[in-house]
Amino acid sequence: MNDHGAPAQQEAPEVPLPEQAESSGAEPVVAVGEDGVPAVVLGKEPKPDGEEGPAATEPEEKLEDADPDASAADDDDAYAARMEGLRSRTHETNVHGERARVFQAEELNYFAGEVSARPRHGPLGAAFITKLKKTFARTPGADLLCEALDLSPVQCYVGEPGEGRTTAAIAAAIAFLRNRGRAAAGNVRILASERGLAAIEAGAMPKDSAMILILGPDEPAPELSWLAPIAAELRPLGSVLIVVTATEPVGPGVLKSDCMVRHVPPAPEAVFSRHLSARLEESRTRQILKLPAVSRQVQRCASPRMAAALAADVLSEVQGGVPDDRLLARRDPAKDLEQAADELRGPELWQKSFLICSAVLHRQAAGTATREASRFATLHLAGTGNDGMRRSEWFTGPMSEWSKCVELAGEVSGDGMGRTVRLSHEELETWILQVVWQDHLGERDTLVKWLGPLGHHPRSPVRVKAAHAAARLACYDFDVISREVIQPWAGDGGYRPRMTAAWALEWLSEGRFARKARGLVRRWAREGNVQLRATAIAAYGTLLGANDPDEALNAMRDIVGGRIQRLDGRRDSSMDRAERELLSIVQQALLNVFRDGVEEKIVHELAEWTRLPHWRWRQAAARCLLRLAPRKGRDRGWPRLAELAVDQPSVHDDLVRLWCNALSREQGDEKAWDALHRWLVLAGALPDTSRARVASPGLDGLMDRLLAGIRADGPSLAASLDFHLRVWRFRDDRR
Repeated sequence: MNDHGAPAQQEAPEVPLPEQAESSGAEPVVAVGEDGVPAVVLGKEPKPDGEEGPAATEPEEKLEDADPDASAADDDDAYAARMEGLRSRTHETNVHGERARVFQAEELNYFAGEVSARPRHGPLGAAFITKLKKTFARTPGADLLCEALDLSPVQCYVGEPGEGRTTAAIAAAIAFLRNRGRAAAGNVRILASERGLAAIEAGAMPKDSAMILILGPDEPAPELSWLAPIAAELRPLGSVLIVVTATEPVGPGVLKSDCMVRHVPPAPEAVFSRHLSARLEESRTRQILKLPAVSRQVQRCASPRMAAALAADVLSEVQGGVPDDRLLARRDPAKDLEQAADELRGPELWQKSFLICSAVLHRQAAGTATREASRFATLHLAGTGNDGMRRSEWFTGPMSEWSKCVELAGEVSGDGMGRTVRLSHEELETWILQVVWQDHLGERDTLVKWLGPLGHHPRSPVRVKAAHAAARLACYDFDVISREVIQPWAGDGGYRPRMTAAWALEWLSEGRFARKARGLVRRWAREGNVQLRATAIAAYGTLLGANDPDEALNAMRDIVGGRIQRLDGRRDSSMDRAERELLSIVQQALLNVFRDGVEEKIVHELAEWTRLPHWRWRQAAARCLLRLAPRKGRDRGWPRLAELAVDQPSVHDDLVRLWCNALSREQGDEKAWDALHRWLVLAGALPDTSRARVASPGLDGLMDRLLAGIRADGPSLAASLDFHLRVWRFRDDRR
């Protein structure tokens, strides 16, 4: 199963390599006390005697690196539930009436209905740029900005936040580089906005790049006189700088006309159409846009982001088989909210339990919701004495009559799918939890106790729902939920609760609670508690890490090179097992971040690991390459790593370094040679009787350069390569 909740491929289990001689390089240590409890953080000394440290769990107790009952179908459903939950947090009316909205994403991007992360700083990868080009709605502001960069390499792009100014600035940077024959991938760089103007470091500007600095809404634009020396430094480098700001720069009007462009937001209809056209035919897009309900909702969009989010909703409904006349048919939720309030205030505990559980398990199996409602009611009655009713008498009559706010969707057709519970209005999913937490104080403890075991549920989609429910509740009481729900999941050591905690933190990683959620993950990544560190790595393997890959990769690098040992220096088999499981968790997190679009940075980071002094980093880089090598690309049918390398020389160099490391005698893994053989067969460099034609024409040129780079690594590796090539050709000739 994939840590990211995405489909997993069946892979042969890895056999741990034998211990290798320690190198002379310094080795980071995670020490643990005499009782096996992790006591210190990476690189820090133990606490003085008498000073208590954080509670920790012995690593030998439990640390699962994979789901014991992995299911690819379950992972598909879980991924869909995660993306749906992330989309729901951007709606303009998550709560209704007098209750103010309490959460909203700030940096969430949609590409044809898909949620995607944009790195907070660093170069933009090919995957992100490809998606943006497919969905970007042209605006006069972006065209003017591209033309202005020819006049001055420093431009202030002025516009209100939330109107698509950052997307337009990125599009202008891509067009500027394209007009000069340069690749955009890796050359469009987002500067660290949290540093403000200090992110522009004189003397450290890259060549042939387009840099974008996004200033906060309250941060003033730079003075025009300050831009002149920056422009003088950028001209000989062939680079440009775009400062995205909400305020105009201060300076003479003549200079301002040369160094400032105003953002012109694209029309909501244009944004909506572009996102739909990326997934649907043009004729189908026009047909949907002509629907009265859809047209009204599009016209109400106040920003490009709202139009993109609306397109995501429409695409979700179209793929779900909703008829055209019911697309975006959102009725007034007032009656539904009133009915839900009456049921929550009613005397029937069973009706109330079913409603609360259905709010958490919206769109999940009706059987699961019923069983969980029964468990909720049992917890509610615990310690208060039973009222004499048997559990079989709690829910009587047809399910359709248990709550007027819950509908049963689907039919019993004998295919094992069954029915699902759906709330009568989407807003009830958030509203019920808010009302229970804030107005029905007697249900708070029951809700917390009930959510805990739900994070261990065998089905991934149910755990996603538990994670998102906990995240929503954390918006009302972050400290209580993080301490009593999320942290127990994180410290359990099991795969399932660990991923539930990671998904909850992913949901909270944008908006008002982003600083707290990210701070919690950052602290756990430095903990002596092995289970909490594993959860931090799992969280970095979600969109939380894809948004800040530098921080995520630094934490993963520390984990891979670290050792777990007792303070007295003793080691046992549990230490070795915990290290292997942590390494496996890191590998899966890296693959997940790669899948989310942080591709070039992952390749470069793994190549850097091959240069580090300790064999653990080199071994991890080799194993990650073996899991990345089979991944197919999006366009040419090549392996994705090959697609990245063919147009980006820096990625090609990193890829050569990775293959040389994986094929080296130090690794001694024949699986690496098998992976290289599959690439050669795919490129047509070796015959293959199972294929009627070469699957990936054009890949042979890249493979020639790759083999040349491997031979140049040294005579030993060159001899091994020639030997394997002779064996492969001999074997194929005999078939």
